[in-house]
Amino acid sequence: MNPDAVKTIESVLNEFPEVTWDRWAGSEGKLSAFGWIRREDQHSDFVLVRIQFGQLQSVATSSAKYSDIFAERLGLCHIKCNRVEVDFPNVRSIHLHEPKKSTEAA
Repeated sequence: MNPDAVKTIESVLNEFPEVTWDRWAGSEGKLSAFGWIRREDQHSDFVLVRIQFGQLQSVATSSAKYSDIFAERLGLCHIKCNRVEVDFPNVRSIHLHEPKKSTEAA
């Protein structure tokens, strides 16, 4: 990758000091990178950014704590994330809560 492109992409990624970056895919002209924000409960939230020609195009995160902060910091419109387990119950997904079991006797 072109050294100037590397510097530009690094400057975009460094706008998120809370994130430990993990992987990226694409090319210097158009790429996506994702990383992790460590939470106090020892779990992690993901962050996904899309960068095109050195400019941040979008950011998405599973972090309730940082999603508004990132949007405000970057002058972007915040869009609330929804749980797959709630809206698409017939796909394999992460379940934060066990389904409620019936208390009626069989």
